[in-house]
Amino acid sequence: MQEKIKHVSASYGDLVLSTGDTPEQEITYVYQILKYISENTSVQTSALGWGYTSSKKYQDMVKEFGIRVVLPFVNGIDTYLSDIATDMGYDEESKFMINVSGGQAQVNISNDNSTLNATENIQVNPSEIASLIAELKDNIENELSNSQSIKNILLSQAELIAKEAADEKPKKEVLKTAINTIQDLLKTVPFAVTAV
Repeated sequence: MQEKIKHVSASYGDLVLSTGDTPEQEITYVYQILKYISENTSVQTSALGWGYTSSKKYQDMVKEFGIRVVLPFVNGIDTYLSDIATDMGYDEESKFMINVSGGQAQVNISNDNSTLNATENIQVNPSEIASLIAELKDNIENELSNSQSIKNILLSQAELIAKEAADEKPKKEVLKTAINTIQDLLKTVPFAVTAV
C-alpha cells in the first residue's frame, strides 16, 4: 500500500488508487489507504485526489478524493450496520400510542399490525377521601386559629370538596376551584405547612 500511495502521489494526477473490484475488496483497500494516511501525515490527500478531477484547486482534489474513495467506504459501513440492525430486528416497525387522561398515563404498545384494546378503571375510595377531608379540617381548625376569616373560607372550601366528592358524578371544575382556592390561601398563612 505504501508503494502504491507514493506512486499515485508522484504521478501528478495521471494515476488513481485502485480500490478493488468487489465491495469487500473496496472496503478492505480503502481502510488500508485511510489507515496509512492517518499514520503518515506527510501524505498529501490533494495529490491522491488529483487524478479524479481536472481542476487545479487543492480543495477540489481533496473533495473528489473524498467522493471517490472515502464515501464508498462510509456507504459500505452504513450498509453493513443496516444489515446488522435488520438481523437484530430493529427494522421492524413498532407503533406506540400514549394516552394521558386526568394526570394518569397509559402506554399501549402494538406490533405486527396488531390491535390493542385497553380499559382503565380508576376507582376512588370514598372513605379515604372523607378521611383526608376530615384530617384537612382538623389541621385548619388547629393551625389557623389566629386567622378566623381565612379559616372560615378554607373550611367552607373543604366542605364543598366533601359534598362534591360524595356526589355520584362530581363536577371537576367545582373540585378544581375549591382545591386551588385552598392551595392559594394556605400559601399566604405563616403556619400553612402543618395545615397542608
